[in-house]
Amino acid sequence: MAPRALSITQRILARMNARDLLEKAHETMQDRGIIYGHPAINQGRIAARITTLLEVPVTDYQAALIMVEVKLARLQESPSHVDSYLDAVAYLAIACELATEESALYV
Repeated sequence: MAPRALSITQRILARMNARDLLEKAHETMQDRGIIYGHPAINQGRIAARITTLLEVPVTDYQAALIMVEVKLARLQESPSHVDSYLDAVAYLAIACELATEESALYV
């Protein structure tokens, strides 16, 4: 079976250096913040759902770290899928912010 052709976005992203990837991840976080709301609120919702599912307490920053793990697992299968790198970097940044920020609604 022939490999799938890369989309225009994937071809552009495939040439990213680390700085470009971080800048794109920042843009992605801003765009997603508009759609999903503040990371503390959104990750708090995810944490509450995971807590209910697993019956163990999960915090907002841990929920973000779980999303990093999801993206890393996907990269293990598809290492050239750049969007997963972007998402993993963004979730890692959100986890750091939530774990270290004193103000619950800073962004």
